[in-house]
Amino acid sequence: MSALSARPEYAEAWLDKGRALVVRGRYREAEESLAGAFRLRYGLPSQSQRELYKTYAQLLLRIGAGKLSEHDEEGAWTAMAVLRRIQIQARIEGRARAVKAGLAEASEAFAVADPDTLRVLLEMLEDPWVGWTAASYIIGEQWPRGLSVVDAVRSARE
Repeated sequence: MSALSARPEYAEAWLDKGRALVVRGRYREAEESLAGAFRLRYGLPSQSQRELYKTYAQLLLRIGAGKLSEHDEEGAWTAMAVLRRIQIQARIEGRARAVKAGLAEASEAFAVADPDTLRVLLEMLEDPWVGWTAASYIIGEQWPRGLSVVDAVRSARE
């Protein structure tokens, strides 16, 4: 029985699994594991939270590059929107340096191997639409279930 089977709320196990999958090049599975760790990140020690942000940022850049090489622009945009969301959350939580470090390390490797892909991904990351998409994810996570925007505005006006 794995640690995740016994305790699915164990953030450290999600992080460890995600890192192991990244090393093996199994990026889709790694993304699922790191997303699980990200949802539970407040249960991680401070150093592990930094490692999560760094590893997740690197992985999303790799996924975006893979999608571009497959000519899947929509997939690349999605990866960059998730990465932008991670950047925003990191800034809110005081972990922006970890994301920046992860992107710097990944960017060094891409700059040598495929500078054009790196340039395109970084341009996507700075696109305002990607920022708005990321912000909508964050708002969606905080928004009360079953409450429409129209009802919220009506309630605020009353």
